[in-house]
Amino acid sequence: MTDWDDQPGPRPPGDAEPGAGSGPVASNPPGSPTPAASSTSPAAPASPRVIPPVRSTPPWGAPPGASGWSAGAEPPTPPPQVPAPVARRASGRGWLVVAALIVALALVAAGYLVGQAERNDQASGSSGLTTTSTSPGGSTTPVVPSAGDQPVVAVAAALSPAVVQIQTSDGLGSGIVYDASGLIVTNAHVVGTASTVQVALSTGQTLSGHVVGADPSSDIAVVRVTPGSTKLTAAKLADAEPAVGAVTVAIGSPFGLSGTVTSGVVSAVDRPLDNEADVAVNMIQTDAAINPGNSGGALADINGEVIGVNAEILSQSGDNNGIGFAIPIRTAMAVAAKITRGGSLAKPVVGVQVRNDPTGASGAYVVTVNAGSPAAKAGLRQGDRIVAIDGTTVATSGDFVDEVIVHSPGQTATLKVVRGGSTLTVQVTFAAG
Repeated sequence: MTDWDDQPGPRPPGDAEPGAGSGPVASNPPGSPTPAASSTSPAAPASPRVIPPVRSTPPWGAPPGASGWSAGAEPPTPPPQVPAPVARRASGRGWLVVAALIVALALVAAGYLVGQAERNDQASGSSGLTTTSTSPGGSTTPVVPSAGDQPVVAVAAALSPAVVQIQTSDGLGSGIVYDASGLIVTNAHVVGTASTVQVALSTGQTLSGHVVGADPSSDIAVVRVTPGSTKLTAAKLADAEPAVGAVTVAIGSPFGLSGTVTSGVVSAVDRPLDNEADVAVNMIQTDAAINPGNSGGALADINGEVIGVNAEILSQSGDNNGIGFAIPIRTAMAVAAKITRGGSLAKPVVGVQVRNDPTGASGAYVVTVNAGSPAAKAGLRQGDRIVAIDGTTVATSGDFVDEVIVHSPGQTATLKVVRGGSTLTVQVTFAAG
């Protein structure tokens, strides 16, 4: 969240999704069930929010947004002149025809490349694969290519049962089952203003879902289904921030094609982007294909653990352009917990802007301190390095954001700060934003 963001990145104007609200929604009123779309007239896929290409912000952070979460040091420069982005495509069978043609061409190309690779391997006497050994007692073993293994296949098989399709009267998106009792996390712009949705499982079974609540400022919503005799599979969630260059697997329902799997890498982390509520969220950037209908779906690592909730794409056409963004799963789960508890969705504000330490030292480096903010009242200064919150180590500026967001306005946290050659502790009471 850019009250504390540190990384340069695009800061586009909001591009509203159909049916998405602009203010916090703690709970939607009950309404009549939403009928599922017929086979002859499918609902339009809920697009990831499409943002136009823009400039990079200076290294000290991005300009402030309307929410007060941002604290930029300089005003923005005008974005370059580019064609207006297309936020979504019309629904209909035309998309299925186009998708089928693309798949057919991709299969032909893939067959040629695989055959060529096999011929090259045979000629060189190499299998083209590597093997690794696992030391006993390891807590987590990455899935790596070995003879006969395909890691993306393994991830897809493990995670696909936990990814669902969510349909409203306005569109269609994806969701992630994170609690087998029936809790699903998705994007706020997927559910829009709906109080009930239709949830299609990977088995093809459809359940009626109730929107527990939605928070447009973080673009996170929670849907609850009553599984009854149906056994739901909950996704495994990652604990750590992914590394740049790590393999990613995206699963969702682009253009209504449920269970679609794409792969890529983590292109960047802690990439601040303004959402349609004009609040910036530190995102995971990936080149795994994300298209309309992928919103709310899973972005996973090579272990099959969910690292993010797919939400946005950077595009002039409205379709995948190799630049997609996912809300970090820890951020999503912190908001989801507040929604399910029925508490306030107001954001905790510190009043600082941070980045990774320019010397490479561990911690969140304080770039600016807002006058009159909780940080200023606590005595934080520019150049301080925050290395822990309430005893939890802060290694990067992203860690700082993750630790702050789990708090609520009015709560007090103890910060461990390195200033010069001294280490001190300060007490910060979060304001509401």
